[in-house]
Amino acid sequence: MPLPLPPLTSKTRQAITPEQAQIDGYQKILSALDALQAEGVETHCLQRRRELLLAAHDDPSIRPELLAAAQSDPAQWVSDWVWTSDPRRKPSVLPFDLFPKQVEYLHRRRDRINAREHGLIEKSRDAGLTWLNCCGTLHPWLFEDGYKGTVGSRKAMLVDRIGDPDSIFEKMRFILSYLLDWMRP
Repeated sequence: MPLPLPPLTSKTRQAITPEQAQIDGYQKILSALDALQAEGVETHCLQRRRELLLAAHDDPSIRPELLAAAQSDPAQWVSDWVWTSDPRRKPSVLPFDLFPKQVEYLHRRRDRINAREHGLIEKSRDAGLTWLNCCGTLHPWLFEDGYKGTVGSRKAMLVDRIGDPDSIFEKMRFILSYLLDWMRP
């Protein structure tokens, strides 16, 4: 049975530690893109992210349009803006490049929440489900006034232990630390 946590609300938005906030999202993302390019990794996803990043930096007037697009579709927000970490890979900071079942899951999750329906999914290893659920929690937290969410795990230490990349809240802090300043609350 998941352990209940205090709700994640607009009043608890100090989720980014001071150490994570010292480098703004723009510089962190450029560094991640450059590291991937140095390793010879070049995908459509990376090219799109670089174009969005540079466009938003060079022309701040397009940011409201980018925010509106991100708000309207959690899967598009993840595909365009969310980064993950996999310490088994080098470089370890990676764009969350969704595959079709992950897109379907995010949409189904959002639809069930909007319809106030429960849902159950079997979790397998390395399918990105914990990261997807972090995104599924952060997306409405960022874009919906008054959002309240709850997360849980089979062990309390897997919910929130600062500095532990396996804990759920540390994954959410990581995602937030790689968002651009104008996208964070």
